[in-house]
Amino acid sequence: MLLFHVLHQAVRPSTGDVVYDEFEDGPSFAELETRFEHIAPEELLLPESVTLTTENFIREYVTRVQRFVIEKSICLIFKLAMQ
Repeated sequence: MLLFHVLHQAVRPSTGDVVYDEFEDGPSFAELETRFEHIAPEELLLPESVTLTTENFIREYVTRVQRFVIEKSICLIFKLAMQ
């Protein structure tokens, strides 16, 4: 089975809460969708290196829930997170 390695960080500006999570997910992205439902993000910043499969899932999810926006970014934060 094809697995995707996912690393995400979530910040809630109103409280300062930060969530770090890293996990393996399958082609249905059930784990990622569960985390989106739990965290309820308002905005996603995606690194340029995100796979097309992952990006397509996220765009489809965003269209379905119509809850947040996506931005792709060349961001130092992504580089620091991977160190």
